[in-house]
Amino acid sequence: MKTRSNLRDHSHEALLALLLLLPLWPIFTSLSLHAQSAPGSEGQPTRHSFTMMYTARAMPTDGALAAWVHSFKAEDGTDVHQSGEEFKSTSGAREALDKLIGKASQVIKQDLKKDEKGHIVGKRVEVVVRHGRGAAPDFVIAWREGVWLYEITSTSLALALDFEAQCCH
Repeated sequence: MKTRSNLRDHSHEALLALLLLLPLWPIFTSLSLHAQSAPGSEGQPTRHSFTMMYTARAMPTDGALAAWVHSFKAEDGTDVHQSGEEFKSTSGAREALDKLIGKASQVIKQDLKKDEKGHIVGKRVEVVVRHGRGAAPDFVIAWREGVWLYEITSTSLALALDFEAQCCH
C-alpha cells in the first residue's frame, strides 16, 4: 500500500514538474547553444548563448493569479531573467504593464509585440528601472499577451534584446 501511495505522490510531483517546464519548451528548442560570430559587414547582430540556471514558480504580485521565473546566464556571465504573470483579465495585465511603465526611470521604446506570423499579440515596451543609488539599472522588455504579462530583465539591453529575439517570437 505504501508503494502505491508513494507512486501517486511522485506522479503528482512529475506532473507539477512537467507543467512548470512546459513553458520552457520553446526556449530549449530555439536558444542558440553557441555564440555566433561578431557582427559582419552586413550588420547582423551577435547571437549570444544562454545557459539555464533555474526555473521556479514565483509569488504572484499585484493581483496576478500565477507567476513563474526562468533565470539564464549569458556566456559573459550576465544574468537574464524571463518571467510571466497570469491575471484574471486582460485589463489586469494591461494595468500591470502600465504600472511597470510608471515606475520606470526611462521609457526607451513602446511598440507592439508580434508573433512569429506577424500578428499583433499586445503592447510591448523597453524600459529602464533603477533600484537606488549606485545600483546598476535593469533593462526590462515587457509585453502583454491576453491575460499574461511577460518580462525579460537584464543589466544589458543588448543581451535582453538578443534573448527576446531567440526565444519569444
